[in-house]
Amino acid sequence: MSARAQATSFIEADITSTPALSGVFTANTVTAQGVTTGLTHASKAGKVKMVTFDAEPAEVQMLKSNIAQLVIAQEPAIEGSDGVQQAVNAIEGKTVTATIPTPLIAISSANMTSDQQYIYKASTSGC
Repeated sequence: MSARAQATSFIEADITSTPALSGVFTANTVTAQGVTTGLTHASKAGKVKMVTFDAEPAEVQMLKSNIAQLVIAQEPAIEGSDGVQQAVNAIEGKTVTATIPTPLIAISSANMTSDQQYIYKASTSGC
């Protein structure tokens, strides 16, 4: 069973076992797509609030459709730059930083227009 199908199955089971379920968090695009399918099948889209991680086109569409209420965007350029710098440090025998915090941006329907720079221009699913 695919991850998307599993997410659909899990959310449908959660809704059945917990009819008062009020919210769900999805950690990636594929899970968000599966949860969206499950919420839609159960007529709970927009009623069970969804927060998802990543701001790919699919999640932004969920936000626009009020299926998701919050999308958490990363700063992939900063993550990439930090990763390359740490690789260079390792190659050159310099100190490598074990943990580097990355800024996260909460995008909702209220700030979607003003925070366009954080919305991914293409999908990274499958990477």
